[in-house]
Amino acid sequence: MNYKLLTMEKFFNNKKPVAVVILLLVISNIFFYWKWSYEESNYFYQVEAVPHIELISAMAFYGVDSYQGSTLTSANRGDIAVGSIAGFVKFSNLEDQPKEARQYYTITATDSYDERGYQLFTLTDTLKLQFIPPRSFDDEVLRVADNRQQFVTLEAESGVSVRIDKRTDAVTIVDGGGDIVTLITNQSDYHDFMDEFLN
Repeated sequence: MNYKLLTMEKFFNNKKPVAVVILLLVISNIFFYWKWSYEESNYFYQVEAVPHIELISAMAFYGVDSYQGSTLTSANRGDIAVGSIAGFVKFSNLEDQPKEARQYYTITATDSYDERGYQLFTLTDTLKLQFIPPRSFDDEVLRVADNRQQFVTLEAESGVSVRIDKRTDAVTIVDGGGDIVTLITNQSDYHDFMDEFLN
């Protein structure tokens, strides 16, 4: 009995084993923190940093005279667009950006024209709520409201106004309530935005 008491007393008097135990605890805490950070980062890259639709910026504008393969009449005015732009909706005020929902707009140039001879476009609104698959709503028709050398402005009956920079495909949208949003149309910018937005 005396031998055991002496051994325990010697153990606590000797600081080396205590230092080793503390060092092991610190190392294990660092390891578990690193593992937790890695798993959280993995989740971000696999889930949050991946958009729910394909982000594309593939709309090109051609002058009526230079557009090949078209059956245009003299009634057709302005540039002719082909392709589409699909992007994540980024609010101008970050505080208004919902954390549990992702909204995407797709703007597509159609082969149809209105009574004025202007090309028609469509706007598709896709909404992804947490734990629910993405849902796309009915296409909204966009009509040309203003067509200039660098910008084309499209408007819908709902009051949504879409401004497209013909050179860069940058899109600014103003909804009926006056809220301004822009579209993020590439994976790298989307990842950078989500990284900043969620941290």
